[in-house]
This record gives sequence, C-alpha cells and structure tokens, in this order.
Amino acid sequence: MHNDLKDLFERVKTGEDVSRRDINLVVRLAGKRPAVGRIVNALIAAMREHAFRDPLTGLHNCLYFKERVGEDLKRIRNQAPQKRAGETPVPKRAALLFIDLDGFKAVNDTRGHAAGDRLLQDVARVLDDTTRSHEPVARYGGDEFVVFLVDDANEDFPRSAVERLQKAIEAQGIRPSIGVMIVDRETLRAYPTVDDLLVQADRDMYAVKAMRKQAAGPAPG
Repeated sequence: MHNDLKDLFERVKTGEDVSRRDINLVVRLAGKRPAVGRIVNALIAAMREHAFRDPLTGLHNCLYFKERVGEDLKRIRNQAPQKRAGETPVPKRAALLFIDLDGFKAVNDTRGHAAGDRLLQDVARVLDDTTRSHEPVARYGGDEFVVFLVDDANEDFPRSAVERLQKAIEAQGIRPSIGVMIVDRETLRAYPTVDDLLVQADRDMYAVKAMRKQAAGPAPG
C-alpha cells in the first residue's frame, strides 16, 4: 500500500490524471496510517494543485480563480481594518478582467493548432509576468483568460494596468478584447458572487468587440 502511494504521488507530480480508485485510496489512508501521513498530506496537496492547473498554459484554471477571488471578495466586503501577518493589504476596490483573443480561430485555421497552443502559452506567460503575485490570473477556457487586479491607490486604476496588459498581449502578435468590471463594496451589493462579476465583465468584453466592429465599418463588397 505504501508503494502504491509513492507511485500515485509520482504520477500526480508529472501531471497524469488520477482515477476515482486513486482518490479513494488517499481518503482511506488519510489519518489512519501515521507512518505514511506525510506522503498522504503531500499527495492531497499535489492532487489539489493538479486539479486547479490548466495543463496547456500552466496557469490556474477557472475553478481556482473562482475560489481565490471569492476569498478576496469577502475581504473587500468586510474591509477588515488590519491585515494578518503575511497577507497583502485589503484593497478598497479591485477590477475583474475578462480577456478574449481576437481572431484566435484564424490562427488555428491558418497556422495549425500547435501554433495556436504556443500562442496561448505566450499570452499566459505575459499575463503572469505583467501581474503581481497576489493578483490571480487564470485560463478561463479556449482563448479566454481572467485576471483580478488589486487597486494600489493609483489614480488611473485600472486603466493603466489594463493598457499594460493590452500592450503585452499585442506584442505576442494578437489583439485582445478586455472587459472590465470594477469591484468595490457598492458593486458587491448588486453583484455579490464571482459568477455575477464574471458575467458583467464578459458582457463588457463583448461590448468592446462590438464597438471595434462598428468602428471598422462594413467589409468591402
């Protein structure tokens, strides 16, 4: 049984999928075999991390994003007067960004899916590099990404941060449409959940796309 756990741990670390039997094994042993307690704890942590990662880009996925941002929303809503040791300051406001890559389908169609995958990986890298460690970034699905920016008392927030992300993505050879939803205590009265905010940011993103198409005018006949 000990060897089974070690084998499972190695498979999880390398990103292999785990089965229901594997999960049942961990649950059955957790707390019952002190001698393998450290392996079980490490395995549970590895499985949790595996479940929250996007395998293509290495970013967190939407499951992690929703859980993490949900905690941030509680802090914004409650506005605790002091932060605990090791925590980032409680922001008075934040911004949820919904990012879609314009023309990504054409990349897959003309250059192949391998090129599309590389582009997604490049965009993921610049999003991770351009944001701060306490600002969650995730691949939401397909060519969509989500970011939760924290206000740092910048008068231009979130405009300057959004422009920085826009330029970083465009440098990878594709233009993003970015929807923005400002998050503060007032906003959370109307849109209290992460899903509510995602819907609004998604709508804003499509409004950006629509304005661009209108500005471009009809295609030549």
